[in-house]
Amino acid sequence: MKHVEAKIGKRSMKKQIRNVMVTVVSVLVFLLFVYPLIYTVLNSLKTYDDFTSSPQYALPAKVFFGNFVKVFQSDFIRYFINSVVIAVLVVVFTVVLSATTAFAISKFRFRGKKIAEIYFLLGLMIPYQVILIPLYLTYAKFKLLDTYFSLILPQVAFGMPMAVQLFLAFFKDFEEELIEAAVIDGSSIGRAFISVVAPICRNIIITVATLRAIFSWNEYIFSYTFISSKKMMTVGLGLNAFVGEEGLVDWGPTFAAIVVTVIPTLLVYMFLGKYMQSGLSEGAVKS
Repeated sequence: MKHVEAKIGKRSMKKQIRNVMVTVVSVLVFLLFVYPLIYTVLNSLKTYDDFTSSPQYALPAKVFFGNFVKVFQSDFIRYFINSVVIAVLVVVFTVVLSATTAFAISKFRFRGKKIAEIYFLLGLMIPYQVILIPLYLTYAKFKLLDTYFSLILPQVAFGMPMAVQLFLAFFKDFEEELIEAAVIDGSSIGRAFISVVAPICRNIIITVATLRAIFSWNEYIFSYTFISSKKMMTVGLGLNAFVGEEGLVDWGPTFAAIVVTVIPTLLVYMFLGKYMQSGLSEGAVKS
């Protein structure tokens, strides 16, 4: 009996040690991800003298919002608006084109159907860096550099393969009787898609929209390659505006600009995160 109790006690001790280790690791990982954000917010609220005289991880001697005022008085607002416009258009075009393409591939019979599936599957394997130079030369030839189009087109094109795969996984098990019933009632295929299909795949739509919005907002390489004028800069490029001509950085406004840049992505994930997780789960289960 004592031997059994000792065995149970040993197992209980091992379980407690394992739980403590998991907790410690979880806290460390959490701090690893949260610390840069806390560090950025703290330093965005410091004056220049406070930033240079005190440890950078210390609390501000006095909360100073002048850095944010400087950000909003600069051209950074223009960069912010550009990023919003581009992100919205990228999301709209990617969702509409991907959803309708995946629906056509999964529900219609036509020649080249299998080739279309393989085409979008191969799109996942091609890094976007390989098309930068050809795309730049093409844009230059048709005078499309420094335009919204030069940023929207590649983001939509490289966002569609993943989006199409998510929609295909959902549509493969979609009940065709619902569409047939809508058509019998007098709806066209397009009308049936909008009124019947779209509401049912809401989570997938939100998932694709959220992923593309975050990617577009954080995108840098296309902007750096295709944009040269200040009026077309995005927030990623706009952060360089706080670096002086001699390489000196005005750290207070720079950190404030980073905080302003991060807030939209946090809000998007905060309000749409649960739908995105449901959408990814639906796609994974159905695939």
